Amino acid sequence: MKKFTVILILVMSMFMGGIAEATTLLDIRTSVRKYLFDNAPGLNSYQAFLNAQIDEAINQAQLFSLDMLPASANYNLVKTASLTIVNGQQDYAVPANFRKIISLAYNDKPAIQVKPEEFYSKVKSASLGKDPMFTILDSKIRLFPTPTTGLTAEVMFIAQPVDLTSEASVLSTLPEHDRLITMASIYFLMLASNNPTYAATIEKIVMNLVQSKATWYFNSNVIEKPLTTPQPVPATK
Repeated sequence: MKKFTVILILVMSMFMGGIAEATTLLDIRTSVRKYLFDNAPGLNSYQAFLNAQIDEAINQAQLFSLDMLPASANYNLVKTASLTIVNGQQDYAVPANFRKIISLAYNDKPAIQVKPEEFYSKVKSASLGKDPMFTILDSKIRLFPTPTTGLTAEVMFIAQPVDLTSEASVLSTLPEHDRLITMASIYFLMLASNNPTYAATIEKIVMNLVQSKATWYFNSNVIEKPLTTPQPVPATK
């Protein structure tokens, strides 16, 4: 019995040791400062940025990673919801805590998401029986064709990450993306501090990380592709 107990404790220790610890805002802020101190001494970056500036950049980086990486890269934030369809009603509220829709099935068929500026042109040329589609406007999902029978639409979406408001706040993204979050944070810091030269250098690192991660994340044997370039976020005045 004693031998069994020892073995059980060893197995449990091995299992617990393999679980990644949650990453906090303080962890990433420390990583950002260390990288700048080690790699950009000419910017005097270790002292130059306030904690609040770095924290804002980290929040931007967390959103950036969700927008750039395949949905399966942050599977913990992939959620589902059902929309109860009402006869003749075309617009439905987006799910709570929604950031972006991955897919939607309507009228027993997968619906195609189209840009708002393309919605009417697509609707005019669509077949009522074969081309279900949707767009997002005014915080609502607009379906086409307009429902005529009581059905259910199934929605899969990426949830909005938690705002990081204190040093103990835990990132919503998976710990394996910490380096991407760190480098993207530095990228946004460089943009906010009007340092386009160093921002361009960091951007290359960020996009290489995005591309390498996208290569290894699969969804039903189909490689999900990321976007091509990060979108600059204006500095907060």
